[in-house]
Order: sequence, then structure tokens, then C-alpha cells
Amino acid sequence: MYKNICFLILFSFGLLNCGYTPMISKVNDQNFNIVNLDTEGDQQISSSIKRGLERYAKNQKTNKNFEIVINTNYEKITLVKDAKGNATDFKLVVNLKLTFVEKEENIEKIIELNESFTIKKNDNNYEQKDYERAIKNNMAQTLVNKIIFHLS
Repeated sequence: MYKNICFLILFSFGLLNCGYTPMISKVNDQNFNIVNLDTEGDQQISSSIKRGLERYAKNQKTNKNFEIVINTNYEKITLVKDAKGNATDFKLVVNLKLTFVEKEENIEKIIELNESFTIKKNDNNYEQKDYERAIKNNMAQTLVNKIIFHLS
């Protein structure tokens, strides 16, 4: 018990003194603004991406303004089947086509991004759907980070 408390205190001091800053605190440091954001494709992934990019639509202090169109495609591919022919392993794949135009320079760029994740089938269908939903949201957040990287 005493070791755990000491470790927690030392770990806290280590984080405070090593220059650690959370990634979310740097949101306002981005040097771009999203003027228009349109999404097409898988509704859950598109809405997660849209929510992740909403905070960049209010940055009026920059001269780098983008119009963005995002097209997502979601696939659930069966990788492995058992002896009875029932699927046991799946691969979840999200393909994203990002088209953006910088308004000042009027240059259109198209970037394609992909994310995939392999999962095992769960016997409980409700838990399986819930797990897939969580993975789709995580992949969408990863894609948001990649989009931000390309726009910066």
C-alpha cells in the first residue's frame, strides 16, 4: 500500500516536471479554419469525424480556410471460418477520401486514408455490435487526427 502511494506521488511529480502537456490543450494552436464540411458514406463514422472536426470551424484568427468533403466507406470482411462455415474472425476496414480546397489559393487536394482492425467473433451479438461500434469510433478518431495532420 505504501509503495503504491509513493509510486503515485513520484509519477505525478514526474509528469508535472517533464514538460508533459495533453494533446487536447493544443487544439487552439492550429493554424487553419474549416469553413464548410460535408460528409458522405457511413453515417456513424461520418458523424464521429464531423464531431471531431467541429472545433476547428470556429478559428477566425487564421487566413488558412478550407472547404472539406469527406467520403467514408466501411466494410466488415470475414477472414476466418470454422469447420461449420461460421465466421470466427473479421476485419473492419474504413476507407476515407478527403477532398479539400484552400480558399485563398483555390487549390484542390485529394487524399485517401485507410484504417483497419481485426476482431474475433463474440458469442453475444449485443456485445459484438457494441464492440464494433466502439472500434468504429476509435478508427474515426484516428482518421480525425490524420486529417488534422494533413491540414496543418
